[in-house]
Amino acid sequence: MTAISTRDQNKFIVRLPEGMRDRIKAAAERNNRSMNAEIVATLEMMYPVRAEVAEPTIGQIDEDQLLKILDDVDRLRQRLLASATRPTSRKNKADR
Repeated sequence: MTAISTRDQNKFIVRLPEGMRDRIKAAAERNNRSMNAEIVATLEMMYPVRAEVAEPTIGQIDEDQLLKILDDVDRLRQRLLASATRPTSRKNKADR
């Protein structure tokens, strides 16, 4: 791959929601890379160059990507467990 000078690279300013910068910074530190590299790596995973390859196979995922996926799965599991144990304000159909 040919290196592109910083001056020739595309630049894009993004407004981040509250707290997202801190989450990106923490992920970048876990993955031993800059915040920019973390953002680019995440975008590369979501928008691969070859459009016909929507999801990487297990053999294509490196250790850092796998750890990020496992972190995401764990966070989703925790959110599901929290929402399952949270009392709801809706009445059951039988109570109506």
